[in-house]
Amino acid sequence: MDPRLAPLQTRSLANLPPAVVVTAEFDPLRDAGAAYADALHAAGSWSEHIRGPGMVRGFFDMGRWSPAARAVLQHATRRIGEVLRGQG
Repeated sequence: MDPRLAPLQTRSLANLPPAVVVTAEFDPLRDAGAAYADALHAAGSWSEHIRGPGMVRGFFDMGRWSPAARAVLQHATRRIGEVLRGQG
């Protein structure tokens, strides 16, 4: 229940920096990630949710072997870079 570990437990998600939330289709935390992105948006903070269709938990480490994982990873890192450069 600690908001540092479970950000949906915080009192307010307003005025936070932009967030790119990436989830895998087959991850027990997928729904929590989607809920976090939605809650940020509802609180007026900018967020983008990138879904990894067919991906499993930890797929960020699988790009070397999986073209599908590599594609999602490339898209996510491109978006993160754009957001950091203020091109969100």
